[in-house]
Amino acid sequence: MKKYCNKTTIFGIIIAIIISSTSIYIYNYKTTKNNNALGNLTIAQKLEDFRYMYNILEENYVYFDVNKRLNGYDWLANKEEFEKSIMKTKDNFEFFIVLSRILKKLNDGHTSLYFPTYVSEIRDSYNKANENSRFDPWLKILNDKSVINKNLQWEKILKKNNIENFYSSKNEDDSYSNDNFETNIIEDGKIAYLKIKEMKPIYRTENQINDVYSFFKDIKDYPYLIIDIRGNTGGTDNCWINIMEHLIDQKISLNSTLVFKGEKYPQYFYKQSGADFSPIDELASNENYPEEIKNKFKYYTERIIDLEPNNSVGFKGKIFLLVDHYVFSSAEAFASFAKGTNLATLIGEKTGGDGIGANPLIMSLPNSGLIVGFVGIMGLNPDGTSNMEMKTTPDIELNVTYLGEEGVINRTVDIIHETEKNK
Repeated sequence: MKKYCNKTTIFGIIIAIIISSTSIYIYNYKTTKNNNALGNLTIAQKLEDFRYMYNILEENYVYFDVNKRLNGYDWLANKEEFEKSIMKTKDNFEFFIVLSRILKKLNDGHTSLYFPTYVSEIRDSYNKANENSRFDPWLKILNDKSVINKNLQWEKILKKNNIENFYSSKNEDDSYSNDNFETNIIEDGKIAYLKIKEMKPIYRTENQINDVYSFFKDIKDYPYLIIDIRGNTGGTDNCWINIMEHLIDQKISLNSTLVFKGEKYPQYFYKQSGADFSPIDELASNENYPEEIKNKFKYYTERIIDLEPNNSVGFKGKIFLLVDHYVFSSAEAFASFAKGTNLATLIGEKTGGDGIGANPLIMSLPNSGLIVGFVGIMGLNPDGTSNMEMKTTPDIELNVTYLGEEGVINRTVDIIHETEKNK
């Protein structure tokens, strides 16, 4: 999940998706068997669910060509094979597993079949964050009684087959949940260190965030701060935005371009959050754009993220941001913003990408009530390349695997010392 605080002019924290208002994408989750019983899905029902998902993805999902270039896999061309694998499933559990595997072939951490406990968790999160009713379209899907009841039945099926929900933050070990940040003084009066393990929602880490603010007050006059987001696979943009607004001494802004393959499906909810859609042929030319943008994408919009001091300590020192290939989603959004605005010097290895955009779109499958999340926006790097495809390259590249956890920190300290010598 990813999104932005109310200080951003982007259409930020993503609202969700609701089936498009066209005759093609009506609310199947409502009009299809408006009963609460899951039952034993027939092969015909399983295929109907798959084809419904396939059709929505074919029209709206943005990374089919990226997947072909990066992984050599043509997902759309394998429809017949997918259907054969679904026809072999003997029960609901096997259908869940096969459908999940089919989506994993997209090689996209933001596109997947949601575990039922995760559906419950994101429903709670969006209900809590639904000021100004901006998440209403998403919640019309997640709060649908049939979807809720069927996902409760799916939860029982998965538990019966000993399948753990690796999405849910509720499964985290308590000590880790209460230790999302690490602070340290590497050199007294000179070099401070902050580790952010996950971009967790502020409401889940309020006490820890306050400790970070206290730490900022202690090191506000330090000339150097190392922020370590290695291994951070994302969460919500509000986390890093909130933290940095308490640190920076002046407003920082970054403009990004977002492109859309779909039409009415994404527009329904993105427009509700204030996004303007312009025809793709009005987009300024750039030889770095992915080739499919010209022929397969329909619209684009510009997003501005404004980072403004908020009860800030007014830190004026130099920031070094440590990154690796695990940095993804909202952690990648931080890395991309930091590099694009020169907020920090990035050190480490190329990131995991897909941080410029918004929360995944979702769909509810008509018979099973399962929720599928997928990416409906391609975010472009400042040079015009796809952020998902090209990621973010650090300013100073290091062999993270060779150096190890402490080795990267030590090398960063050496770089700081070398910088001072060259002043």
